[in-house]
Amino acid sequence: ETMGSTPTAILAAAALLAACGTSSGNEDASEDPAPDVVTDVTEEADPDVPGDVAEEETPRDCTMPSPSEQEALDDEVHAYIVTDDDSLLTRLDADLCFEAFAQAIRAPQPADDPSPGVIATSFPYASSSATLHLWVSSTAVLDGSTRVPLIVWLHGAGDSGANNINSTTLRGAADSLGGILAVPTSTSTCDWSASDVCAALVHNTVRKVKREYPIDDDRVYITGFSMGGRGSYTDGLTWPDMFAGVAPIAGTIGACHGTLDLATHAAYITPHIENARHQRVRLLTGLMDNEYLVAQNEAASGVFDSLGYDFVWDALAGVGHSFPQAQWTSAMSWLSEHSRDPYPPDVLYNMAWHASSYYENLFMNNTLNTNVFWVRIDSRISSTEAGRVDASIDGQTISATTENIVQLSVYLADELIDLDSPVTITINGSTWYEGLVERSPSLALRHAKERQERTMVFAARIQDMVP
Repeated sequence: ETMGSTPTAILAAAALLAACGTSSGNEDASEDPAPDVVTDVTEEADPDVPGDVAEEETPRDCTMPSPSEQEALDDEVHAYIVTDDDSLLTRLDADLCFEAFAQAIRAPQPADDPSPGVIATSFPYASSSATLHLWVSSTAVLDGSTRVPLIVWLHGAGDSGANNINSTTLRGAADSLGGILAVPTSTSTCDWSASDVCAALVHNTVRKVKREYPIDDDRVYITGFSMGGRGSYTDGLTWPDMFAGVAPIAGTIGACHGTLDLATHAAYITPHIENARHQRVRLLTGLMDNEYLVAQNEAASGVFDSLGYDFVWDALAGVGHSFPQAQWTSAMSWLSEHSRDPYPPDVLYNMAWHASSYYENLFMNNTLNTNVFWVRIDSRISSTEAGRVDASIDGQTISATTENIVQLSVYLADELIDLDSPVTITINGSTWYEGLVERSPSLALRHAKERQERTMVFAARIQDMVP
């Protein structure tokens, strides 16, 4: 398909170089912290209580607001989450039940501008701004009565969001979902997954759209072609709780490696794929594409299958490095049948080593948020080694095993555990905490604001745990 006025053949040639080649002239953007990406949520901790948790106490009485008061609270909480005004935290009503704040966080709000069609906009990025184009479907319900799905599309090398937003195939996917299509434009020196700063284009695209539209956090999907295939693959698995589904086209995790040895590919990609435990992934590969790319995707298929994840590989005979419209439309229909579970009882996250076309040694998510569902990696023993955590909840007990992690935090919700009963946390076989935790409206609000997250509401946090 022609994306705008640029012929497919030209796009394919440029995209092939981006998919498996190297690039010059790109400064190490990872040294330039990306703006608008909050790296932590901090609250004043009680120095006498490990992990900022409350001692056992009798739960106090609270009051629920009247319908009109709840509506006013909904509006005030929404304004807090989407703006820079933090004054709400100083005006919290201590008598209100936590449930009132949780309801306000989850309440959908009307879109800033419900007009359908193409919207050209931007958001702060590095020292300037990034360009973003949206297709707002006429079938999207934006009056605040519900939440709508979001598709993030990443273009290939040498292309742009302005060009790709004109694709009737891409628009059609958003129309069929009754949602919004977001197409950011990469800078000339940024591969989508070359560094945290480049990946921040993707991260901040989602945050930008969520501020302005009632997006369903459980139905956000990422896809893309060539460089965008690599970006959607790598970034999608880096934030497994941000994206319910991932559909890379003609892309790999990181860079193509010059080998046809499937075992070598599997060893590299396995840590990344581990993160997709709760996602749905659909991989589209033309078997006439670059042979190393095909080999890595074949290895990936074997890893996904061995882990028992929700995965399909479309190995397309007779297809080269191109955008297969019909197959992608079918893949997106399949992908959209899956919604994110905001409260999975088990979480596995690996800050895996990532080789890109631009950098030889990179750990994704070093400077961006390292919250993954209800687990947060606060710090690692070494910045040159991966950090890994495998955690689960069984009844009132939270168990975690870690590798190369110095500090760890867990976030708790009534949907995950009974917060009116004592909680036990063990790390690497040792009991770290036993007791009650206290619900905190300010924590829930801060978390919602930091991550632009409305569905996954956390009532408590146990932090500064040292494995």
